[in-house]
Amino acid sequence: MTASAKTAMNTNSTSKSVARSVPEITWQWKHFTELTPFEVYTVMAFRTHIFITEQECTFPDTDGLDMYAYHLLGYLSSHYGDFDGWKAEQREDLLKGVEGHELPVIQDWPLVAYCRVIEPGCLDAESYRISRIGVTKAYRGLGLATQIVRKAVEKFGSVKEGLCMSAREHLKEWYERCGFKAEGERFMEVGIPHVRMVCKNDDREKAQKG
Repeated sequence: MTASAKTAMNTNSTSKSVARSVPEITWQWKHFTELTPFEVYTVMAFRTHIFITEQECTFPDTDGLDMYAYHLLGYLSSHYGDFDGWKAEQREDLLKGVEGHELPVIQDWPLVAYCRVIEPGCLDAESYRISRIGVTKAYRGLGLATQIVRKAVEKFGSVKEGLCMSAREHLKEWYERCGFKAEGERFMEVGIPHVRMVCKNDDREKAQKG
């Protein structure tokens, strides 16, 4: 599955009920071994909603690579607490359910932006590999996807191995503005044209200024 979701970056699909100002985000990098059970569940719910439900694409999101990855968690700072990534009262509401015993929809959760970066050696990749880039629908079009990619470039683009991805072909130019370069020919993945893209130390300045 591609690193980025078409729906996760669509600037025309933002909810009209949300002010168009950039929200304050609390960003955290965590290796899988550092995630709490609640954070793991939140990440999986986030990815399932965006990459499977919204895109109507059936694929094995739990692909066995998460335990070999670093996960970037972008929480709304206004909703972020020190109790498993959620204020205690909100966590309590989640566990007991709300009216009609319906759980809160994903747009109401504090995790609004996310990606993972898989360690070198997985899938025969010699570089760190960014994937599962997503932003919840209500917060698209505010530049959060760009922040995600640049934070990954800042953290992993300077290491010897560099950073790579399988990008949807129609997003190639967008990733180039973030400091990536295309390598090789296009290929098909889950029926969608993709291209391999890489970002190494020499490309960091472009990513930071673009």
